[in-house]
Amino acid sequence: MDAYERFRRFFLPETLRCESALPSEDMVADSIIDRNEEHLAGLKAVVGPPIEYASFLALPSELVHHILSFLNPRDLVQVSVVNKYLYDQSSDEQLWKDLLAQSLPDLYNIKSSPFPSFKSLYLTYYPYWFLVRQKFWFSDTPHTGHLIAVRYDPRRGCIEGYQVVATPGLRTFSEWEWNPDVGIHTFQPTVKLFLDSTVLSLNRSDPTRQWPRNWHDADVPMVTGMGPHPILSELVLSKEIPLENKSRSMILWPPDTIPSKHFVRAASRDNFSSKGHRPDHLSEVSQHTFRLRKRAQFPIRTPMFSLLYDEETTTFSSIDPSLYTPTPKKPWQGIWVGDYSGHGCEFLLVMQTHPPPPSPLSSTTSHIPNPSNSAAYRFSPSSRYYRPEAEESIRITLANSSTGNPPPRDPEGIYQGRLEAVKLTGDPNVPRGEHTFIADDIGPSGFVRVAQEPMFQGARVVRSRGHVAATNFTHGMSTLFFSLIHIHFFLPFVLLPTKGDFWRALYLPNRKVINGLLSPDEYIPAQLILVSTDRIAVYWVPFGHISFYERVDLDRLLHF
Repeated sequence: MDAYERFRRFFLPETLRCESALPSEDMVADSIIDRNEEHLAGLKAVVGPPIEYASFLALPSELVHHILSFLNPRDLVQVSVVNKYLYDQSSDEQLWKDLLAQSLPDLYNIKSSPFPSFKSLYLTYYPYWFLVRQKFWFSDTPHTGHLIAVRYDPRRGCIEGYQVVATPGLRTFSEWEWNPDVGIHTFQPTVKLFLDSTVLSLNRSDPTRQWPRNWHDADVPMVTGMGPHPILSELVLSKEIPLENKSRSMILWPPDTIPSKHFVRAASRDNFSSKGHRPDHLSEVSQHTFRLRKRAQFPIRTPMFSLLYDEETTTFSSIDPSLYTPTPKKPWQGIWVGDYSGHGCEFLLVMQTHPPPPSPLSSTTSHIPNPSNSAAYRFSPSSRYYRPEAEESIRITLANSSTGNPPPRDPEGIYQGRLEAVKLTGDPNVPRGEHTFIADDIGPSGFVRVAQEPMFQGARVVRSRGHVAATNFTHGMSTLFFSLIHIHFFLPFVLLPTKGDFWRALYLPNRKVINGLLSPDEYIPAQLILVSTDRIAVYWVPFGHISFYERVDLDRLLHF
């Protein structure tokens, strides 16, 4: 029984269930008079005349409006077809403004134009308002990923998503007063939206674009990109994998390193074109994931003809605001931008948890050292990143980090728990979705010292681990597979099982190189310098280098 039938059966009098006009008082009375007049007389003696209150339609308009405010958009539209009175009530602008306010917090500062009403605006982009409501999305683009911000443009009446980009600013080099062997590169980033090219564009007011009649008929076509050869894209709604059906063999998005309750498949043999990847009902439409299918368009000799090439399908996932919204007890939570030298600026999600959970383990990070062991923060000469010329600097750093001085008092209780940073965008060395650094405890157990040097005066320094890797970071057996394919016809090899690994290929002429390929990532000793709740420095101990991270002002990106 749908909402329309429920309303007709339980709210309307029996004689009016097929009527479309507003009933008169006599008609309402006749419909509810019991055939037993004695029973009716007794009822009136106890509760008084109930005639004018027996019908939903006879309620004051304020109460009708209040009741309708609890309905979802679908039921609200169904109620509007009952009769003219309920059509007028369910078309009230305030009802639809309240629904829009769930996706547009600043709704009361904008107008419904170019649409005639807020109801028309809401229904035009239904059920795609979740794109604006979730605000920030990150993609599974191989290695690099993308971070986009989606917002509603009230000037043109469209929903658009732009890539978030950053430039490092003018870089200068200086030595660290605390350890002159360590180099510091300044970092003054500029974060903005790349407005020259849209990643997502929904513009129903554009007469040149043909939208599907219903959300389930077809994907929404879009024109994105820039230049003379635009990219024809399609917005594809997705269906989530139930948590009880999730297994370790599935390739899902978002990655396990970012807490979420909403997952979709990130790999498909048919490029996500089968019905199993698509929702059949509105209740199955994911509010936290979607896909973009990009088709490059190339002209053939004449502009009248073009060739469409199915380029790629990218999966996007939202980020739970509770993970990046700072609180008085978790002031370092947020989306940050970091300086990764030759790779440029990258965005990461910094999460602060109380109490610190077990170290995150994945198929590629099973060798994360145990933080309870003090040796976990020491550096082994067997590491691929060991530099003999830096040995003395490392020894001094580790010695000075064990002063034994107790940490200062923390009356505000902000120096507690665990800090872990996960890349939202990445590079070929450490890709998106992987940790970039982990501080297991910024409280007493991880305390190193309070900085006294001028650049970091008063900053708390804590133990950490930095994630580094060789080029073309890959996962498990796939590394072995592609390595074998690459040089199968050039070098002899033997397969030797080793403890802790499934396989390790030792190519006799290039044993050291191939051994590095099959151990793509590693955690090295590092120190977090908590300059402020908006700025962090990471001292990569073996590299003798300090890099900076700054919090991104998310509100500024969403406003025009």
